Amino acid sequence: MLFGALTILYFLSPWHKSVLLLFISGMLVASLLEYFGGYMMEKIFKIKLWDYSDYKYNNKGRVCLKNSIMFGVLAVLLVLYINPAVVEFIDSIDFKVLSYLVSIAMIIAIIDTSFSVFALIDIKKILHETIEASHIKRVKGSYKRSKARLHKAYPKMRVAVSDRINKKNKY
Repeated sequence: MLFGALTILYFLSPWHKSVLLLFISGMLVASLLEYFGGYMMEKIFKIKLWDYSDYKYNNKGRVCLKNSIMFGVLAVLLVLYINPAVVEFIDSIDFKVLSYLVSIAMIIAIIDTSFSVFALIDIKKILHETIEASHIKRVKGSYKRSKARLHKAYPKMRVAVSDRINKKNKY
């Protein structure tokens, strides 16, 4: 989310004069980030963290028109209202204090990113273990059902075989 907001501010702030251009560009930039973010999560971690397949006008479940429109609105709000207020607030802070705050924020961002990556690795591992356990459970269930059918059918098969043997011995 932070990466998306910073990307929008970096690339779209020059277009703050045209709300329509800012809206459409915000829609496109944020949707591309979401699409490729989802694609990379699927390729690297083999997991799908969101799925818009049930939404109208979606692209492979990674993005949908509804969210893209919301991204456009958020881009307009971010560039025209939120960022100017944040910049004004930051300008009011002493430079030395601001340097410490930025350093602390960077450390927190690095720690948070590290924990997020490790959590994704754990989620992938748990997901694969769950799928494997589910498969083993299904196979065991299938084996038990087959075994029960065999035991049920066995007396009938024994009678049928005995009948065949008896018929052959009579002739």
